[in-house]
Amino acid sequence: TIAAKSADKSKEIKRMITGSAPEPILPKSLTASGQLQTIFDAHPMEVARQLTLIEYNIYNKIRPTECLKNAWNKEGKELNARSITAMIKRFNEVSNWVATEILKLNKEKMRVKALCFFIDVAENCKGLNNLNGLLEIVSGLNQGPVHRLTDTWSAIGNKYTSKTVSYTHLTLPTKRI
Repeated sequence: TIAAKSADKSKEIKRMITGSAPEPILPKSLTASGQLQTIFDAHPMEVARQLTLIEYNIYNKIRPTECLKNAWNKEGKELNARSITAMIKRFNEVSNWVATEILKLNKEKMRVKALCFFIDVAENCKGLNNLNGLLEIVSGLNQGPVHRLTDTWSAIGNKYTSKTVSYTHLTLPTKRI
């Protein structure tokens, strides 16, 4: 029955949430003060995990009433749809961050590494069932200035190109039956 399936799903989710956290994947190199030199020193899985944790904390605060009557698009949205507004803000921040991290690199070789890094982060977000994180990254990769880096995109190789195409199709806003 539907109720039994729902109860089983709830138990599975509780088991996933209450299980022990995985060991963090520490970066290869840190500055003298213990900081990352760049985000690219971090492991893509660890970045995906951290994105997922941050977004879960925002998502978990969404109240059902925030979803009513398009409250996040109306006057008073900061009051009536605080958590949805926070998710939208976070989405835009991450998407712009992805694009900025790629565009601030001067050398094509470094941009290729950055594209591959973020594609790997997107893959890990998908593996963690963080489709919002996947969409944030895909949106950053598809921003005009990043999308126009044709030499950089042609240098990433078929493996990463096919992943990007797959994730872009997965996140297209089309009706699926």
